[in-house]
Amino acid sequence: MNARTFKFIYGKNSDVVVRVYGKAAVVTERFDAKLIDDKGKENSFAERYTAIFVKRGSVWQMAAEQSTEIK
Repeated sequence: MNARTFKFIYGKNSDVVVRVYGKAAVVTERFDAKLIDDKGKENSFAERYTAIFVKRGSVWQMAAEQSTEIK
């Protein structure tokens, strides 16, 4: 299997919502990006993203994340 490299041309987060529940927080957002591969081909995609954070002492630590491409 050949590894391919990509360079981000553009990346933008939008519709960011942070909900805090005591020592837990849920972050949801939309992410739109455009990239170019090592052969010069441009590609763009959009996805919905969710991350879960837990507060340990004074530090927020990511516990889980998930993203789904928007077709």
